[in-house]
Amino acid sequence: SPKRRPSPDEKDHVFLDVERSITLTVEEMKALDALAIEQTDQVIAKHSMLCDIDFSLGSFKVNLVSENNAPLMSLEMEKVSTSFKASSDGSFKFGVAMLRLEVLDSV
Repeated sequence: SPKRRPSPDEKDHVFLDVERSITLTVEEMKALDALAIEQTDQVIAKHSMLCDIDFSLGSFKVNLVSENNAPLMSLEMEKVSTSFKASSDGSFKFGVAMLRLEVLDSV
């Protein structure tokens, strides 16, 4: 079948022949994975962050009731925040803060 020629503005793009596929053995996949990890380790500085997550929940209230709508318990919580930071050297920092938690038992 004839192959499509790239237009002048597409000359920097690579076109793949979709009729041919690449098949790798398990050993070849492991070798590629190891090579990728090795190259990544060389690129990432020891002080760089791999993960930096901050999460905050404004506030919420939960009222638990029985079958006949009699109050059983109430839980009310103000702002809660958590953070997780992981470095490429394996160290991490984790923090949790809660402004207020109120539990009312009506039983």
